[in-house]
Amino acid sequence: MSETKITKFRSGHPGRLFWIIGLAVGIVAGGAVAMSVVHSAANPAVSDN
Repeated sequence: MSETKITKFRSGHPGRLFWIIGLAVGIVAGGAVAMSVVHSAANPAVSDN
């Protein structure tokens, strides 16, 4: 029963929507992490002064 439910969900629009949302969230999260890494790498000299 659960198998057909998953297949139905996957082939439907909601599955695609969640995939797109997940991708967007992943990009945003990755960008935020990269920004914070660059920020902390560039700022020690500035914040010390």
